[in-house]
Parts: sequence; structure tokens; C-alpha cells
Amino acid sequence: MTTDLVTANYPKVVDLFESAEINHQLKKALPDFVTADKLIRVALTAIRTNQDLLKCSRQSLLACLFACGQLGLSPEPFLGQAYFVPYWNSKLGSFEALFIPGYRGYITLWRRSGLGKTLSAQVVYEKDDFTVQFGLHENLNHIPAEGERGGIKGAWTVFSYKDNTKTFEYMPVYDLMQIKERTKSKTRDGKIVGPWATDEAEMCKKTVIRRHMKLAPLSVDDRAELMYKASAAEEMALTGDSQSNLFLPEGAALNIEGDPEPVDRSAEFDQAVGGASAALIEFIRITAESNEISVAEVKTQAMDDLDNFLAIFNQWKEAQKQAPPEKKKSKTDLLYESLPEAQRIFWDEWRLLKASGFEKYVEKNLDLFKTCDPELGKIARKKYIDVVCKTWPLDQQSEPDDGDPMGLDAQNTEGDSTGQGENGEPGGSDGASLPIDDQLQHLKDKYPSFYLRVTGGVRPKDDEKKKEVILGIQSMIADNGGSVPSA
Repeated sequence: MTTDLVTANYPKVVDLFESAEINHQLKKALPDFVTADKLIRVALTAIRTNQDLLKCSRQSLLACLFACGQLGLSPEPFLGQAYFVPYWNSKLGSFEALFIPGYRGYITLWRRSGLGKTLSAQVVYEKDDFTVQFGLHENLNHIPAEGERGGIKGAWTVFSYKDNTKTFEYMPVYDLMQIKERTKSKTRDGKIVGPWATDEAEMCKKTVIRRHMKLAPLSVDDRAELMYKASAAEEMALTGDSQSNLFLPEGAALNIEGDPEPVDRSAEFDQAVGGASAALIEFIRITAESNEISVAEVKTQAMDDLDNFLAIFNQWKEAQKQAPPEKKKSKTDLLYESLPEAQRIFWDEWRLLKASGFEKYVEKNLDLFKTCDPELGKIARKKYIDVVCKTWPLDQQSEPDDGDPMGLDAQNTEGDSTGQGENGEPGGSDGASLPIDDQLQHLKDKYPSFYLRVTGGVRPKDDEKKKEVILGIQSMIADNGGSVPSA
């Protein structure tokens, strides 16, 4: 610890903690078994012996003091009930103090709550004999190894309630380390400090207790309130949010004179990078959105370690180059996106229906098919002919020039001097006067499902077989209400 910090900052913290107003407010918040003088003395000792805590804003230190007072936990490090942990707040450009409940703190709050009989937690090591089973027959067995036990494998906790029931929770080491990495109790260069650095096993126990609390059947009343408040404070510590509003009484949460104000280093960032490229601007935008902060805050935090930030940006930029090109959307996808929501819902209702189901749906909702988007109507008509194998009902209802969007140019017309026949097809209805090969090809193109059913997928080779196929398709057309040319 530097003498300068003790000389310059410590007396200011002492003056604040021992002021008449803070003493008055603190005594109102304390439980009967805690005295203000003793709590202040222990808190000042914890602050005085930690160099980085002396760098923290006095408002954040005051919030830690009131947190201990309201929860009835001691910040004495050796007790493990609660910790004051410094972290670098890049938004303020200074250190802030966080209150973090300890493993023994949660046990203390559980015992005082009267909600259950016992609470136990243990760390599992690699050489321990350990099994856990979830599901219909939940079970937990743990026999610690003797001697050297290896690295941490996980942690478990058991809650025992007044009705003699028990619940347990287990977290593997991967999940525990994810929580450890989320902690904001780090130095300016990103090195983890505080209880995760000095008491990792205890923090693993505390972490699984806290998760178990979210799932266990605890009643929400005055007795349980303090446990939930401790959990809320820890969630704020994980996210780096200010705990002042949670613990400080009204009027005490204002910035204390001399504490740092939020800083904006975005202009400094812009100057340092010499003008942001389009890729860097996009990277900053994505980073801001994913972390739910402003672009200015991203730039300000980046200035804490600009080289590392730019290295991460370059990795992201290279990954974008290697990423496969975005798949081009089909015409069907584009049509779906362009439709109003009501018609998308309408389409979703029938797009996967099979033959009988789709036929019944069309019968019941014919008016909707009449008035839907013309392109969607074409899709519905083709699906009906292909899967139901019948003439589209609206083809039969359409009249020339009736403006029906579902007629889809399907109304019959007489042949004219141009040589077009019914349906505007060359050479008469369904190409009956075309050469046999052309006539077969025409029917195959127009009625692919009929063609497949008649041929069984085998292409006819001689004229006799081709005629049989043509007659077969024409018969199907007739059976389904179509107009069939003579053979």
C-alpha cells in the first residue's frame, strides 16, 4: 500500500463513515445484533488494508458499508461473510467498490431466515468418488478422496427444509468458471482480483448456493428478503451495475463531492485510430448492441486497452472474410416476406397440408383464395393440381374478363385464326392436333402428375405406347372435369 493513498484518501473515507448523518442513517438500517461503531471499524480496516479500495469512489464504499449493515454481515475477510471488491469502471474512468456476499454469508442469512433446518455445500475434486443423477430418481453421492484431490470438478449444495424434505443442486466446473469470468472484480489490465482470486473454492460453493436459491421453494416474505437482496447485489456485481440504489438510503446516493464523474473518451478513440473504417464502425455498432451500451461507451472502454480492442476487431474482420456468403433467398421466400402478416398466416395454414387435407381446406376457404395475392394464388393452384389431381375450383368458376385474380388465365376460349385452341394452347385443346411427340410433351409439361401416374416414370418408346399414355392422361383430365380432345 502506498503512503500517499493512506494519507490522501483514507481520512476522507473515515470522515464520511463517521459523519453524524451517515451514523444516523446506518443505525436505522442495522439489525439489533450489529452496532454501527463496530461495523464502521471493521469496514475501515478492510478498506485501509486494500490499496485499490482506497482508489474507489466514496459513494461506492458507502454502498458497501450499508449493504453489510442491512444484511447483518461482517466485511472481516477472515469470516468470509462479505467482501468489498474493487473493479475498474471504464465509464467513470476510476475504481468502484462492489459488495459481494460470501459463502458463509449466504449460510448465515439462511440460518437467520428460519426457512429451513440446514444448508450445506461442498466442492467436488477430480479424485473424489462422486455421482449425481437428475430426473425421476434424483440422487447425489460424494465421498472426498484422501490426500491430494486434484483440480476442481464441480460444486453442490443441499437445502434441508422444516418439513424434512431436501433439494440439491450441482454445477460442473465449466459453469462455475463461466461465472468467474463474468466477475467485474478485475484490475485495469483484466486480471481477476478479490475472493475469486484468493478463495476460489469458497466462491464455487457460494455460486452453487446462489443458483439453488433461484430454484428452491423459498417463500417470499420478510425472512427470505435478505437472501434475495444479497443475491440481487451479487448479480449487480457480476454485471458491474451500481449497488447504490439498492442499499443507500434516499439522499445518500448522490455523487459525493470529489468523486469522479462519468467520462467520454470517444473523441480520443477517434483520434487514436485515425478515422474509423466502415468495418470498424460496423464492429463497434455490433459490440454496442450485444452489450446494450452506447457507441460512445464502447469507444471509451476500448481506450482502456486499445491494442487488445483492435486485435479483437481484426480477428472479427478476418472471420467475416472466411464466412460463407449469405444464401440467396428463393422467390418463394421473397414472396412470403413481402406479404401482409394476415396472408402469411393464411399461407402457413395450408402450405404443408397433404392431398385430402388441402382439398378440404380449399373447399372451406374458397373466398380467401379468391381474394389473396395473385402470386400466392398461382402457388395454391399449382399445389392443388399436383397433389389433389383435380381441376382448380376457381378455374371452373372464372368467366372471361371477370377480373378474378384467381382465374390465372385459365378460362376457356375458342380457337381463332391464329391457330390457338382452348386455353390458348396451340393446335386445339391440350395440343390434340400436334404431332404425337409434341402432343405428348405438351401434356407432360402441363399435367406432370398425370403423366407420372400413367407412365410410372418409364418413358414410352414407340408410337403405340405414346398414344396409350396420351389417352390415359386425357382420361384423367376428363375424370377431373377438364375438356378432353378426341384421340
